[in-house]
Amino acid sequence: MAWKHGEGGENGGGETGGGETALDWSLVRRMRDGDPGGLAELWGRYREMVYGHAVRILHNAAEAEDVVAEVFTEVWERAGSYRPERAKPVAWILALVKRRSIDCLRHRQSVLRAEVGLQRETEARGRGDGSRGVEEQVRLSDLRRSLEGMLERLPEAQRKTVELVFYGGMSQKEVARRTATPVGTVKTRLELALRKLRQAMREPPARSGGRVRQGSAL
Repeated sequence: MAWKHGEGGENGGGETGGGETALDWSLVRRMRDGDPGGLAELWGRYREMVYGHAVRILHNAAEAEDVVAEVFTEVWERAGSYRPERAKPVAWILALVKRRSIDCLRHRQSVLRAEVGLQRETEARGRGDGSRGVEEQVRLSDLRRSLEGMLERLPEAQRKTVELVFYGGMSQKEVARRTATPVGTVKTRLELALRKLRQAMREPPARSGGRVRQGSAL
């Protein structure tokens, strides 16, 4: 579903009263019946509001646009399980925005922590023996070999994504252009790869044997 910020109908502000709530619920019912027109109308009514809330949480326009698409996709997919007695449609949508945005923040922080860790390890290698003792150099060398071994055991697409981001210094959008892959797929590959690497590093050698569980080959 394409997102273009600034598009909007006369109801784009998302203000709701009793009649507005009834209209929203009628749109949800249409989606339950498989009518995409219900989603299109809900999108027109609330896309600006969803975008604004996501930006306030994320402070990042591109990530907020992704959240908008994800929220309305989830609204469509979960319309059948929506219960009006639990929350008004607009409150339900805002709860999805908050959850998706927080997930995005956590993912961003996870990536940043991985980037910092790899950067520190790279800088430590670059300083050489003049600034660190032999034992520390051996430890860093072992860490590098261990990390490289873990990367080799990742599915090829995930390994390539990690290498382009952390060693190639590319953004996720640059990786998407380089590999002709949707940005969402790049994000998923990076998240899966980092999760496997963290799990492998937490497990003792006797259990993991230095191997990264393959899992999804996305």
